[in-house]
Amino acid sequence: MTTGNGTSPARSVRPAGRGRSTLSSAACSVLLAAGLVSLDAGPATAATPGLRGDFNGDDYGDVVAASDGGAGRLTVLHGAAGGLGSQRAVLDQESPGVPGHNEDGDGFGRALAAADFDGDGRAELAVAGRGESGGGIGGRVTVVYGAAAGPGTGRPTLFVDQDTEGVPGTSEPEDTFGGALAIGDVDGDHVGDLVVGAPGETLGSGTAAVKSAGAVTVLRGSPGGLTTAGAQMYTQDSPGVPGAAEPGDRFGAALLLTDTDHDSRADLAVTADGENGTGMVWRLPGSPAGPTGTGSAYYGAPAAPAVRFGVPLEG
Repeated sequence: MTTGNGTSPARSVRPAGRGRSTLSSAACSVLLAAGLVSLDAGPATAATPGLRGDFNGDDYGDVVAASDGGAGRLTVLHGAAGGLGSQRAVLDQESPGVPGHNEDGDGFGRALAAADFDGDGRAELAVAGRGESGGGIGGRVTVVYGAAAGPGTGRPTLFVDQDTEGVPGTSEPEDTFGGALAIGDVDGDHVGDLVVGAPGETLGSGTAAVKSAGAVTVLRGSPGGLTTAGAQMYTQDSPGVPGAAEPGDRFGAALLLTDTDHDSRADLAVTADGENGTGMVWRLPGSPAGPTGTGSAYYGAPAAPAVRFGVPLEG
């Protein structure tokens, strides 16, 4: 549940498991993490320079195959001369360094996105899951860093949910945080940033609660990796964003980051697939401070009838 919009400042770190968790260190459908991937609510799309999906830095693209049923599991198929080679790795929540535990219904791998969050020339893998019984019940995103020996063997893996310090909102069962993912350079610093959709997000509380209005959260990449410092949340009630949050809009059901105006910053396209019963797509321009409502606009289907207009998005 959220009660405000805009930028949420980073807060002091607390021990995991007490209130809001820290940005924790720990370390069948075929989904191409070298480009765009999604299950459930919408696509996860990369828009960063260089070869996407090269997790070990060997200049060959790699492929991630996810099985998101039950607890969920990922298989990384590494590229090689002549195509996909014999090298592969399996990742789940019982893998060394990956936070959480395999539990039925976790859906680890329901959405994926790949890009370089820390600028080291190797792609990271962002993995969405439905959440854990011990925290992040409204959805969780795990970031597995690339390394020469393959993803998960270098920089410690981390997870992010709405109970993570610095992330706006609070994790609740129907949020669907991670229902859609997108990666791109929203501020022009040449490092990938992550946008997370939560189409089930409730805005407000009590009698003023707007259920399933939806929200999107922007997390920045940095030389130290993904950070929650300066995390930003956007809804239809954010300044400059046209429209108004209403029950069932599901803003954030699909996402795309792409540079629509050739200013070297990715612009954010967001679908609200329940808007007016047909769905609409918003464009929030990129800026040095990240996506902005200033100059944003929305777009509907050119002709009726339309159902879930804007799912999926591609560009």
